[in-house]
Amino acid sequence: MPTPTRAGDFSDLHKRQLFHWLGSDIDRELRARSLSVAAARQRYLAYLRDDFKNGLVVKPPRTPEQLTCDGHVVSLDLPLACFTEWSLSESRPHSTRYGRMALGFSKPWVIKHGGQPVTYFRHTGRSVFLRTLVALHEFLRESQPTSGTRSRAATLAFRDAFYLLHFAKPLASPAAPRPRRPKTRPAPPPVTPPPAAPKPRAPTRYFGPVLNFLEEREWRIVRHDKSYFVPDPAKRFDSRLKFALGSELFTLVLPDHELVKMVWDDRSLRRQLLNAAVPVTVISFQDIGTF
Repeated sequence: MPTPTRAGDFSDLHKRQLFHWLGSDIDRELRARSLSVAAARQRYLAYLRDDFKNGLVVKPPRTPEQLTCDGHVVSLDLPLACFTEWSLSESRPHSTRYGRMALGFSKPWVIKHGGQPVTYFRHTGRSVFLRTLVALHEFLRESQPTSGTRSRAATLAFRDAFYLLHFAKPLASPAAPRPRRPKTRPAPPPVTPPPAAPKPRAPTRYFGPVLNFLEEREWRIVRHDKSYFVPDPAKRFDSRLKFALGSELFTLVLPDHELVKMVWDDRSLRRQLLNAAVPVTVISFQDIGTF
């Protein structure tokens, strides 16, 4: 079979693809030394076989995000699948949160299934965006009558608004207020000669502190009433999303070189990868940042 021509630099993959990262539970057990490296590779391999056969997992978040404002708390717990738009070369520092295996999908596939980018906002009481979101949620929640013709319409409006809230993401959790220190009278400073005037420093650019999560440029598919969400055969997750190799899934990132070898040695996986409409690009996570 002829080898398809490709560029040696994969750093622009994010311009055409969105990556779904998985395996965070495996890596947590690895760091806790409750799982061997060999067993972790087998788990990753089992996840890959399962997703290729049954589709992408759609499930509620392990720790639902919460919108908190004026004593109201809205927990965003609908089943969803998350994707990042960052380049592979920038993903290494954040892999501990998501795992080291990634499936690279086309943006049209994500959009076709209701996916879109999330909107980031400051999670503080002064945020007009946050106050508006929570106020809308509470208004629609309280507007639902218990009976009558309007009941169904109000319920649907509340459901649809709650769905939309899942495409908003706080930049960071609100910081807890610091306790006030008791005021004490400072001791008078010792008499010292005036310090020499500091030398002027060259002006530098300061872009502000790092805004948590913003660099991920996250996209989400949130569970809604469409037929392309299919039941999970083992009933472990809310639902699945089927995908085609080579036309909807383009890239596979595996944790290390040994797992890449294991995938190519697996006849079924190799056949699926090579028989796709376009052969799927397989990359080792160990190579991220080296090209």
